[in-house]
Amino acid sequence: QSECLTDNTIFHIDEIIPTTELDTLYSNNELSADWATVSDSIFISFSSNEGLYNPITILLSDTLVNNDSQGGKFWLANNVVEEMDPNGEINFYFSFSDTAGNFSEVVIDNSLSSVAIDKSNPIITNLLVGENNQNLSYFNKSDSLTLYWEHNDSLSGIKEVYFGLGSESNITNIVDWTSSDGNNVAGLGGLNLINESIYYGGVFVRDSAGNYSDTIWNSGITIDTQIPD
Repeated sequence: QSECLTDNTIFHIDEIIPTTELDTLYSNNELSADWATVSDSIFISFSSNEGLYNPITILLSDTLVNNDSQGGKFWLANNVVEEMDPNGEINFYFSFSDTAGNFSEVVIDNSLSSVAIDKSNPIITNLLVGENNQNLSYFNKSDSLTLYWEHNDSLSGIKEVYFGLGSESNITNIVDWTSSDGNNVAGLGGLNLINESIYYGGVFVRDSAGNYSDTIWNSGITIDTQIPD
């Protein structure tokens, strides 16, 4: 709406609140844009039907510097996940006004967020080496072994498992670290294990946000293929 003063000055009346919505929300996590861990960046952007004036973006409790384009219709900001940031879905706040001063805001709580933080390491326990879900001290086969374990990640979930086999604990000179999906069992075949030698299985896991568990080893399994006299 426009008005004209007696001196022919024309001014515009704008009482319409601009329409603004979330455009993108994602992280640069190497495994998933929906998860973030420490040192990952979370990016957020908003788009509007008209140019905005000095909007404020709050993400992870920090007030961010916004960068605009398209005449102030598009605004982008980002923040880095730190140790102090809580696990779980993130929330954000975006307040804005147009050049006429019409004010509004966009608030998304963590129940509606599409990005979540997972800073916790997955848990891995109870490694068994043998067969049939048994942890054996002696084994009468030299060409195969099976590893079993328990793992858990209550946030992003297990993404990958890594397993190996060595002639000593903490080395993988027999079977180098091998990755597979999130199952908690790994079969090792095509081996050529030596009778009366001890071998050590090891395993660790990675969750969907990129956090690693500890590496655990069994106490050793002795190959015994000698037939008694």
